[in-house]
Amino acid sequence: MPVKPKEDAQRFAELASRLHFLSIGDKERECLQNLRKGIGPILDESLASFYERVGSNPELSHFFPSQDMVSSARDRQKQHWETILSANFGREYVENVTRIGNTHARIGLSPKWYIAGYAVLLDNMIRRIVSDYENKRTRRFGRQPQTDLGEMVGTLIRVALLDIDLSVSTYLDKLRDDREAAQEEGTAALVAIAQALDQMTEGNMSVTLDEKVVEKAPILATSFNGLKAGIGVIIGDIRDVSSGVKDSSRSIRNNVETLRERATSQMGAISDITQSSAILDKTVSDVLVQMEAATVTIDNFSTAVANGNGDVDALSLSIAQIGEAWRAMLTLVRDISEISTKIRMLALNAHIEASRAGEYGSGFSVIAESIRELAGTTGRAAASITELAQTSQESITSAEISAGRTKVVLSDIEDGVGVVRDVVARIDEAMKTQSSGARANHEVASRLNQSANQSVEQANKMTESCDKLVDQSGVLTNLVLEFDRAPVEV
Repeated sequence: MPVKPKEDAQRFAELASRLHFLSIGDKERECLQNLRKGIGPILDESLASFYERVGSNPELSHFFPSQDMVSSARDRQKQHWETILSANFGREYVENVTRIGNTHARIGLSPKWYIAGYAVLLDNMIRRIVSDYENKRTRRFGRQPQTDLGEMVGTLIRVALLDIDLSVSTYLDKLRDDREAAQEEGTAALVAIAQALDQMTEGNMSVTLDEKVVEKAPILATSFNGLKAGIGVIIGDIRDVSSGVKDSSRSIRNNVETLRERATSQMGAISDITQSSAILDKTVSDVLVQMEAATVTIDNFSTAVANGNGDVDALSLSIAQIGEAWRAMLTLVRDISEISTKIRMLALNAHIEASRAGEYGSGFSVIAESIRELAGTTGRAAASITELAQTSQESITSAEISAGRTKVVLSDIEDGVGVVRDVVARIDEAMKTQSSGARANHEVASRLNQSANQSVEQANKMTESCDKLVDQSGVLTNLVLEFDRAPVEV
């Protein structure tokens, strides 16, 4: 990379200052030129050893993936060292150092490996220089060489450190310049992206980035495009969802309205059921009261039937006694009738005898006639009594039969009353169960009525909420439609 004219004077001034500080003058330049005469083999051997180590180090070997690249790098480094040893610290040297530093910065080679490489090269070079120096001194039988060993080694180390300093400084300057350029370009790109984001916030979803912005900030541009695409998808989804929500809200509202109408209808039916269950509960309660009264009546009737059975037994006994008395009286009447007949015969005989007596028997004839008449009356009375007794006997017999039948009927009635009592008891139990069931049904109907009222209220609230949701979905849809999709480049 050629040195820019603007930087030329500054770099040479810095180089001159460092050469002066390191005391590299004419004498040291002459020392370097003397080293150059015999350094070729030493430099080749040192570079070969260095690149052998590079190939065995995983962190460095990937910088030189082929043998051709290794050979090329070694030749350039050898040329650079020949430039250093020529003591020509001019434009060519500055350009070489700048190129090395920039290359290392570009490929990402850390200065630590550059410094370590120089350490390996200097170690090999100094060892060979010292060894050659000792051999020359021995061959000259103790005579000192023209150039002092310390001066050679010291000069070599100083120029090596100078070269390292210049390369690393160039490396750091390159990083600083790249960072500043990246910051400037990044700032400009950020401004452009910020402007594009501002337009997006104003509803312009068609904004695009200029190609220069994409080149300067590819990561941010990719993120921006991804964000834009994502927001576009989200806006599309929101539009679709808001439209779907609006349609669904309307459908839900219609369904809720239908549900509310049904709930209202059910509430009326449940209200009728509640009233009917209340009437049923009251009716069952009234029936229970009537059943209790019927139970009391049946108990009283049962008692009366039992008492009736006793009265019928007493009546039967009385009828039997009356029958016996009538039969005894009939016997007496028969006896009176026979006596009456006999008296009448005697009166007839007396009348006949009185007639025979004539005047003396007339009075007796009157008495006999009166007795005969009395006997006739008595006979007729006896006949009437006998007839009446027979009739009474028939009535008594009939009464005994009726009393027996009445007893049988009363017994059947008593049995029937028992059956009725059992039936009434079962009905009473059933009515009590029905009463409990009717009361429970009434309570359930009341709760259902309350739930129906609450359902209607909830349906009304849901209808209001659906109306609000429809309105809000419309607002959201309108907001989404405000985003412009016409392309605008930033």
